[in-house]
Amino acid sequence: MAGKKRTSAPAEQTQPSEEAQSQESTGRKRWVKLTPRDHVLKQIEAQETLVEGLRKQLEKEEKTLQGMQKAKEFFPE
Repeated sequence: MAGKKRTSAPAEQTQPSEEAQSQESTGRKRWVKLTPRDHVLKQIEAQETLVEGLRKQLEKEEKTLQGMQKAKEFFPE
């Protein structure tokens, strides 16, 4: 196999690389530098998402606590 010559290999390599470059340019978003305002708005959005998740978790924990306190009534001291 090492002795075989490939005459069509360079032609085949140029076409896929051109296709790959065009796919990368269309498939990936261009990097855009955020303005200070955009950066703050993005941080606010992330913080709101975090707070929403924590509120849901807190509600779950409060329900668990209430259930434990009700169960505590069945145990004599």
